[in-house]
Amino acid sequence: MSLSKQTSWKRGNLDLVLHRISNAFETLSSRELVASTVTKSELLGAPVGQVALVFADVQGARKLWENHPIPMAESMRLCYTLFRKCIQTYEGYEAATEGDAFMIVFQSLTNALNFCLHIQEELQNQPWPDPLKGEKPLWKGLRVRMAIHYGSPMTRPEPQSGRMCYFGPMVKKGSEIWGLGRGGQILL
Repeated sequence: MSLSKQTSWKRGNLDLVLHRISNAFETLSSRELVASTVTKSELLGAPVGQVALVFADVQGARKLWENHPIPMAESMRLCYTLFRKCIQTYEGYEAATEGDAFMIVFQSLTNALNFCLHIQEELQNQPWPDPLKGEKPLWKGLRVRMAIHYGSPMTRPEPQSGRMCYFGPMVKKGSEIWGLGRGGQILL
């Protein structure tokens, strides 16, 4: 992937992390990948096979951090708390978090969609700090863009963290779909 392509995506560091993970495992044989996934996935509690990947991040996070660092820190705490509560509620798996971006995996496409809808609805009900409350009645606080992509990503347990890594063309495609979104949208 060229540096200009990375720059043009403007989705923060998650794309770069996903790309590096994907490149690191491209050389593995599919036989090794299947064997490691089957033997480790039960221990990790991670969804494997046909899954729904959810990508999410805060629109304009860099500018918000620059202009309102203290309210943004409080806002991100609210956002992380909401996400992690909903991840448990909808039986998701937090595969990656980088700054304001999440990659969450669901065994069920229905759970992934309900998760996204719940997040977007609950974002409107959070006690946002004053500078981020928003003046428009339809928008309060942080605007989160989300994308869902369904398929079979390559997986491999990460020995350092004990977490499952998701990578390959399916993850890359989901990330590209996510990049087309705007705050408040859920792309499928």
